[in-house]
Amino acid sequence: MVLRVGNYGDIERYREMFPLRKDDGTQIAKDRLLIHVRAGDVGVPSHGSYGPIPISYYQYLVSKTKLTPVFIGETSPSPYIEALTSEFPGAEFVGGASAFEDFQTIRRAHHIAISVSSFSWLAAFLSRAETIHVPLAGLLDPRERPDADLLPLGDPRYRFHDVSARAWKDRYSDVFANHADFRPLSVTEAKRLKGEAVRRTVVQNARIHFGLMRRMIFNRKFHRLPGDSGQREQT
Repeated sequence: MVLRVGNYGDIERYREMFPLRKDDGTQIAKDRLLIHVRAGDVGVPSHGSYGPIPISYYQYLVSKTKLTPVFIGETSPSPYIEALTSEFPGAEFVGGASAFEDFQTIRRAHHIAISVSSFSWLAAFLSRAETIHVPLAGLLDPRERPDADLLPLGDPRYRFHDVSARAWKDRYSDVFANHADFRPLSVTEAKRLKGEAVRRTVVQNARIHFGLMRRMIFNRKFHRLPGDSGQREQT
């Protein structure tokens, strides 16, 4: 239920429940793109719907936005982080004091690039950022997870970016990928993908319910308890 944006209702209600106080987090300059990095436990293959985004995606975003990248998140030493710092040798890395402080820092940014992460998605959602960049991959991709819906198509802050199936599938064997694996996705295109996901979910649910009904009928017909056949037949 928490992975469906339509269940959130009035965003101001949640901003009041989780206030951003003046001393929370770190202020990020307006000409910076705050990029959240999801690595940590998914820095190695562990979950099909999560994982680090290939590094060329960040290069692609910087070329599109013309903003200076600043990284935040799970940036402890690892082969992925080493590759990231080698590609962005002068980039600033912020945060790390606590998950709460990182969450509030993301909310303070003017321009946010979230990772495949419900943590950064929610922080960006509760922010007052001018732009929020969303990669359609893993959990955030309706083609892969039609049961989830984290694409706020009616919110003008959001910018959607397609991640090629190849780049996502090979994210551990090819941490770089290339610029051709990413492209801007219009709201109309994102809406079409979301609609197709809804239809697939309806069909899938119908098949599941039909299968359960068949099993129930089969069990009632062929697996009655001894001495109880008449009563169950009448029922």
